[in-house]
Amino acid sequence: MTTALLVVAVGVIVLAGMWLIASDFSGTDRAKLQIEALKYGVGFFAAGGAVAALLLSVRRQRLAEQTHDLARNSQELAERNHQLARNAQFHTESDAAKRRVTDLYAKAVEQLGHSSTAVRLGGLYALERVAQENPEQRQTVVNVLCALLRMSAAGPRAALASHAMVGTSDVEANDGQYAAELDGESRQNLEIRLTAQQILVDHLRAFSGVSLDGMDLGAHLWQDVDLHLRGAVLVDFDFSYCSVRRATFSGATFIGETSFAGTKFADNALFTCADFRECTDFSSAVFSGEVDFREATFADFALFEEAAFETDVNLSRAKFSGRADFGRAEFGRWALFPGVTFTESAVFSRAKFGGDTNFNSADFMQDAWFVGTRFETDSRFHGTKFGAKATFEESIFVQSSQFYDVAFGGQLSFLMSHLFESVRFHNTMFGGRVVFGVTRANSITFSNCRVMLRSGQEDLWPSGWEVSAEGQVGALGKTKNPVNSTT
Repeated sequence: MTTALLVVAVGVIVLAGMWLIASDFSGTDRAKLQIEALKYGVGFFAAGGAVAALLLSVRRQRLAEQTHDLARNSQELAERNHQLARNAQFHTESDAAKRRVTDLYAKAVEQLGHSSTAVRLGGLYALERVAQENPEQRQTVVNVLCALLRMSAAGPRAALASHAMVGTSDVEANDGQYAAELDGESRQNLEIRLTAQQILVDHLRAFSGVSLDGMDLGAHLWQDVDLHLRGAVLVDFDFSYCSVRRATFSGATFIGETSFAGTKFADNALFTCADFRECTDFSSAVFSGEVDFREATFADFALFEEAAFETDVNLSRAKFSGRADFGRAEFGRWALFPGVTFTESAVFSRAKFGGDTNFNSADFMQDAWFVGTRFETDSRFHGTKFGAKATFEESIFVQSSQFYDVAFGGQLSFLMSHLFESVRFHNTMFGGRVVFGVTRANSITFSNCRVMLRSGQEDLWPSGWEVSAEGQVGALGKTKNPVNSTT
């Protein structure tokens, strides 16, 4: 506005000056100069008005922008205040929910120590609900259930086994000694244990994607859970087709039939010194981490058919009192069986060993079946004992194999086998019929080997080897005529 007034003032001064100059003239010139003075004066007045209008417009625009900014800032402030209010409400609700979960958890855990079985069962189901509705609490709840199962079992374990097999209502009908040992408190404790086991199984069994009457069973799956059951007593434990991350069953006792069929172990699975009292099923189980069965005992049939061991597996000094079946199992890396005892027959037919295999000092008391077995890398049988038949028919040895200080008490057969690398027998005793009708053999060597001579003996040795009689025990050596020899 000041600029407009300044332009008008300049116009007035110019008009006055020109008007005074025109007054010095006369006649026509004077009139012309006065007209020019008026033109300049009017022009300056018009310019001043234009400048004033422009400045007014600019001022209005600036005022409008300031008003808009003020409104926007007010709106942002209102939204920020609203968000703060929502955050405060959320945290308030979250804190209240956490307090509620904590209270429920604490109350449920407290119920587990109650003297009443009904209250303890209610505590278990309350914990299950807490874990189901709060995924972040699932591992904590699982840890509580595992701790419950790790607690010493009330009553003799034989009584527990009897109870599990015949059911609570039929205990009295079982053997008198077991029924006498299984008192009311033991029955109640067993019921608590079975319930805790079932809760774990119900939420770790992988039914993802399967629906029943419109209900997605996968929603009940607790994923990425670790089990810590070291030294636990588990009764009729059916963990088939479950999914667990890391599992620790070291020193655990499994009473009754046990099943891990189709179970997936995403991380290490530890069964060191585990005691399996009856039939055990690991068929089609998948072990993605390291597996440890060192010094585990299997009192009855142990089934590992089609199990997949993706990394190392260690069964050192394990004892199989019943039949052991590893048929079609796959071993991705090291397979360690040193010092293993197989009291009954052991089956590894169609199994695949992808890494080094070690059966050193293993004791096969009955038949050992390696029909169609594939050894991708080195295999070692040092100090191994085969008490009955040892059948390696149709097996494939891709790399070297060593049978050092081995005792074959029964028939040994390599019929139709493929030996791509060297196979060495050193200080080995052959006590039964021997058949080396191999389809392909690059190098088979025998050093300091002995053969138990028998009447009507019909052995088939590799080309270039024969047995020389030395009393009841013959020595195996090279023959002058390199043809298959029959003794």
